[in-house]
Amino acid sequence: MDNQLRNELAHLHDVPLVLEAKIPCVRLTIGEILALEAGSVLTSDRAAGESVEIDVSGRTVAQAELIVIDDMLAARLSNFGEKNFG
Repeated sequence: MDNQLRNELAHLHDVPLVLEAKIPCVRLTIGEILALEAGSVLTSDRAAGESVEIDVSGRTVAQAELIVIDDMLAARLSNFGEKNFG
């Protein structure tokens, strides 16, 4: 994004938006759901190094690579703002 556009949007910098990494949902049976308790672990079919989409307010704005940092799952952004998303 060029500096002129950044300056024009400066008054919007504090507007909150929802940013989501789209990791596939987990499918469970009713029995599996009823067996869940505090401490239960739900796993995804995605692993570190795989690509996910990043959405802002429901619109895909980037691709990201899943990574692990200090035992936490994170997403490294790539292709941010490409026009071919969504």
